[in-house]
Amino acid sequence: MKKNKIKLFLTGAVFGSIIFSSTIIYANPNTIPSIASWVKYTFNGKEKSLPEGYSTIIYEGHTYVPARFVAEELGAEVVWDEKSKTVRFETKDDVIEDDEEIGDVEDNVEYKSLPVSKLINGINVEVYDLLKHEDGYTKIFLRIKNTNQDERYQFDQESVQLKVNNEILTNSDVDDRLPFKKDKSWYKDIEEDMTQEGYVMLPKLSDEDMNKGTLTLDVIKNDRSQERTSFTFNIKW
Repeated sequence: MKKNKIKLFLTGAVFGSIIFSSTIIYANPNTIPSIASWVKYTFNGKEKSLPEGYSTIIYEGHTYVPARFVAEELGAEVVWDEKSKTVRFETKDDVIEDDEEIGDVEDNVEYKSLPVSKLINGINVEVYDLLKHEDGYTKIFLRIKNTNQDERYQFDQESVQLKVNNEILTNSDVDDRLPFKKDKSWYKDIEEDMTQEGYVMLPKLSDEDMNKGTLTLDVIKNDRSQERTSFTFNIKW
């Protein structure tokens, strides 16, 4: 199966920012920009609140929304190119170049070869390797980057599930006698602009197991809300 790389470019304008001149405006109220705190956002039916520091603007009958918030909720990355004055939107998980094979499609599920990555709510998770160890365990290696300003996150190792052949493997199923059952690297907060790398230990995959499965995991915001961001990857190794 072939895939086309999705790239959206917005040149010469930045959503979410409106520049005012210092001139006094004499106009009717409809021409004066206003903050619309009552506007709600839903993504695939799930309501999401604007992060602190973001606003929705109503101006001359148009609604101006924060580009970064919307794009990241849709799984895209937003980059500001100062030199060319361009806001660049790029998807990651759907990026496939022409003439590149990405894996199998079975029962309407597309399995992608490692490494794979996905960006949700400003958190980028990359699954880059899987190791079958003869001592009776499997290791999955991850990189997690936090792009959210003034936010801290924790990776929940116990949330990880790998579904293979209708069997679900979790960290709690690993023999407690094995050393380093949990990776201490994940005990640290993942702070703003920080990338944390480590592994998750799962039970052993036998040679009879398929070389593909569905991996799910959660990243938790380290504040009172304890908001969870869930990731799902259909991977092959």
